[in-house]
Amino acid sequence: MVIRYELASLRERIMAFLLDQATIWFGLFLLFILFAIVGGFDSRPMQLLMMVLVIAIFWTYSLVLEIMLDGQTLGKRLMGLKVVKLSGVEPRPGDFVMRWMFRLLDIWGSLGALGSLMIGTTPNAQRIGDLLADTIVIRIRPVQHVALPTLLRMHEATVESAVYSRAGRFTEEEMLLAMEVLDRVQRLPNPANLALLDQLSTKLGQELALPAVPRDQDRFVRQVIRDYVLLTR
Repeated sequence: MVIRYELASLRERIMAFLLDQATIWFGLFLLFILFAIVGGFDSRPMQLLMMVLVIAIFWTYSLVLEIMLDGQTLGKRLMGLKVVKLSGVEPRPGDFVMRWMFRLLDIWGSLGALGSLMIGTTPNAQRIGDLLADTIVIRIRPVQHVALPTLLRMHEATVESAVYSRAGRFTEEEMLLAMEVLDRVQRLPNPANLALLDQLSTKLGQELALPAVPRDQDRFVRQVIRDYVLLTR
């Protein structure tokens, strides 16, 4: 189960774009060779067919692959990137069409300058097509992870007793998981992440035999983690 995700950087998105362009031109090169072998350049109809195929492949490559590969092109797959909705759910075909339509403005019309500016300055690294489609590009192989030292630093020397005495029952993996959820909510407090925090809080409350989960779920989870550190270290 994916606990959290990280936004793709501008550099990663540029690299994915360049890999896609290399893939397109390699495919077109093979297509030219095939047409030359079968003598396709000797007739006007075949020349027109070749022109149509070149235009179709060049302009619809990203749209077709993102729809077929669930938000990935070959370049994005190689870079470990994926297009998702800002809410965390999978985009619909119409969302891919929306972001694809604005490639002409974001990428080609400005030689990539507008898209790069938007990705580098918007809170969720979105170009215009992403903003209109409500999509983001994420890493599916996160490079930032919550490690044990981070968990241990949450222990405050001024804490003398645990609020939740049963917090020591949890495992280190469960507490690291809780930290991952908190980090995800802090980075992107969308409905999907807030629902994940709600599920986590409910589960912790059940394990601690609480009659009700505190209203401030973020503070509650952090307190459970602190109590775990206090009771087990």
